[in-house]
Amino acid sequence: MTTADRQPKGIPAGGQFAPSAHGEPEMSLTTPARRPELDGWPEDLPEPELGFHVTDEGQILSSATLPNGDFIEVWEKSNGSDGYDGHTFGEWDGADDENLEQAEQWLTGRHIGIVAAVRAEEKAAVERARARIMANATGIASAATDEELASTIEHNGSAARQALRDVELASAGLAARKILADHPTADTAEITTDSWDNGEFVSGAIVRDSGYNRLTEYFEDDDNSNGAKEVVGLLKNLDAEPHNSHWAGAFSTGSYGENLYTIDLKKAAAWTPAGEGAASAATSTVEPAPATQSEERPCTDGPWCTAPRGKHIDGCNMESF
Repeated sequence: MTTADRQPKGIPAGGQFAPSAHGEPEMSLTTPARRPELDGWPEDLPEPELGFHVTDEGQILSSATLPNGDFIEVWEKSNGSDGYDGHTFGEWDGADDENLEQAEQWLTGRHIGIVAAVRAEEKAAVERARARIMANATGIASAATDEELASTIEHNGSAARQALRDVELASAGLAARKILADHPTADTAEITTDSWDNGEFVSGAIVRDSGYNRLTEYFEDDDNSNGAKEVVGLLKNLDAEPHNSHWAGAFSTGSYGENLYTIDLKKAAAWTPAGEGAASAATSTVEPAPATQSEERPCTDGPWCTAPRGKHIDGCNMESF
């Protein structure tokens, strides 16, 4: 009896377990890609620091500065041609004419976007103050139309909401930085509130490390050895009701109970008024707290444990039932 070989030609015997040669995955040693915002900037030049300023006459100048201090500036032409002028300052060692032209073109593109954003902010500010400007110019406080009142509400309401948000988040951020400067191992701050005749307000904070050990507290009536008055002064800018606030959504460690009132200090310290889009690029100078040796386990002690649920550690303060 003859047995037919059913193994197809070119396929090793053994199926999926058959030994076979295969190439190693390729490894890339190339430099990581630059941020999209740097598209067009010369590859031969280091990443610049972008900036702008507005002169007293209202002219906007944008600049790109290299780490060694060399910089290039771009501005709008003053002859009404809607063009742009540019100039380099410094030695620009190693950069050729092509590099400099490319850098100026890149900065001009950035400058156009900056000018548009600045002019929009200026226009909004003018609209908010239009009635006062006209009254000062004419000496007459003209009666406002319905449309003018609606415009005032729109422009000022939007600005007020943005300002309130920025004040809250900046206050939490600066308070967090001061706390971390005093206590480098701090991890969280529990916001405390109190009430008076005029309503509820933030009264201070209890600071703990990553092992939920209580490090210190900040209250207004404390002595100022730990900068309590300055920290509490900043915390008073926070809304006492987390659900109505901006700081809770940005920095709280949880969405209910004690966690809602507890902020992540390092996250707060890293906040930037540049906005959430730039937050990932912002670098915090705060060093991470060292790991605690406390053994952490899921909390199963119900409401009698004073630690937040999920944060119970051996040796925490347990209240008797």
